Amino acid sequence: PQTITKDQTVEDFKDKAQSVIMVGFRGADVFSKDRRALELIDEASSDLGSRFFIRIREQMGLAYYVGATQVQGLVPGLFAFYLGTAPEKVEPVKAALLEEIKKLASDGLTSDELVRAKKKLIGQQQIANQSNDSFGYQCALDEVYGLGFDNYKKLESEVNGVTLEQIKGTAGKYFRDQPYVLAVVRPPEKSA
Repeated sequence: PQTITKDQTVEDFKDKAQSVIMVGFRGADVFSKDRRALELIDEASSDLGSRFFIRIREQMGLAYYVGATQVQGLVPGLFAFYLGTAPEKVEPVKAALLEEIKKLASDGLTSDELVRAKKKLIGQQQIANQSNDSFGYQCALDEVYGLGFDNYKKLESEVNGVTLEQIKGTAGKYFRDQPYVLAVVRPPEKSA
């Protein structure tokens, strides 16, 4: 698909009890020098200690869950922030989510967030490598991608080599310097 040139908002209605909001940006491919920084931003934005979770769910009480996800492949994929909320909270939660993304884009991660994300990302890889099927799957994918079956050996040094400055630059490049698609799925409004 063609790259979008301005922010877009799309909305759909589903017969569900809650609303889901996603803010998607064009992401990186597996060969990108930004890959590890984006993986760390993803990790730092996706757990119960993330700034998104603490502000939007805990402090403001606007979301059931909040996080980030990404898809990297042979071509640039998607990086998205998402949350689930009550239908009547869509507007304030949209504003809060966009505000937190804007802060991340301008400030990057804190030192504590980066340290936590590095430990978690490396630990998850080590745990995944204990399972033969998961380990084999990753080695096969890396070989097909042209990264080499032993690409997993680079993860720890590459992740530990990412600096706060790289995180800040990457966050600005992906979440400030390019447009996004904001998608909202909510229940249909009830008839009076």
